[in-house]
Amino acid sequence: MKLRAPAYPLITIDPYFSVWSSSTNPTESDTVHWTNRPNTLSIIATVDGKDYRLIGSYENENTPAAQFISADCTAFSTAYVYNANGTKVTLIFTSPIIPDDLYMLSRPISYLEVIKESADGKRHDMSIRIEMSEEICMNLRGDDEVDHEVIELGKYSSVKMGKRDQKILCRDGDDLRIEWGYFYLTGIGTAYCRKDAGGMSFAGINAEVKSSSVFTFAYDDIESMVYFGKHLKSYWNKDGAKITDEIFKAHGDYRVVKNKCDRIGDKLFCDATRAGGEKYAEICELSFRQAISAHKLVLDENREVLFISKECFSNGCAATVDVSY
Repeated sequence: MKLRAPAYPLITIDPYFSVWSSSTNPTESDTVHWTNRPNTLSIIATVDGKDYRLIGSYENENTPAAQFISADCTAFSTAYVYNANGTKVTLIFTSPIIPDDLYMLSRPISYLEVIKESADGKRHDMSIRIEMSEEICMNLRGDDEVDHEVIELGKYSSVKMGKRDQKILCRDGDDLRIEWGYFYLTGIGTAYCRKDAGGMSFAGINAEVKSSSVFTFAYDDIESMVYFGKHLKSYWNKDGAKITDEIFKAHGDYRVVKNKCDRIGDKLFCDATRAGGEKYAEICELSFRQAISAHKLVLDENREVLFISKECFSNGCAATVDVSY
């Protein structure tokens, strides 16, 4: 994509599970929710013993930023490329919100692939440290205490994080984030939880990267929507699926899912280019990510599919005609 996006989508699953970077260079600002409130994701690469920032500003710390090379955005993925101490590092964020696959569209799991390549012809050791703040599961940081749990999913390590006082679907209105359910960060590495000097909680994972490593961000909201007084679950767990099982499956099917997303995204771009040119196609790619992830897919009490939009401002209503338009 040649278009300079107003914000780059990193995690785009539904209106609440949403992380964006508002800078072309993702080390120049911290990530945000689609309401522009802080939703801080930080990623640091350690190359031959030296730390380099890849995601996040860290204005008050002394970790230097890696040399930023490029950003690219497609219908399902955002890719960043860096040079860190002679190592080419690529981050590929993929949210497989495939419209004609209701299971994949609603499964609340987003991928990050980290690719390491030599940029100077020399061998380099590299590890990656990924941290997600408590803001992912709180309306505002510090609203309540956060509970953590490190769990093992076969060969994968996962850290679970959620607000201690779980009040499901407890609020409606404008400019709100989710404050129920649980976030999971998973990969092959060491999962951990920590608090910073200000008391903010983080879910983290530290992993060695040999050539390519895959991580997942997942969010189990338990219940997804109140619809005419009925509490509804998301489509993905309509038959009682467990989020931990889905995370394990997601790691196993990454290549298949990524290839499918690439094929659909390429077709969307080609069709849009024929219809209105390359600039039009780029706008379509970015609009697709935002429009689809502004909805939640659930089943009603009659097991009928509902694809409901959600406002982030102007009253915070759901399923309004203006949002659909």
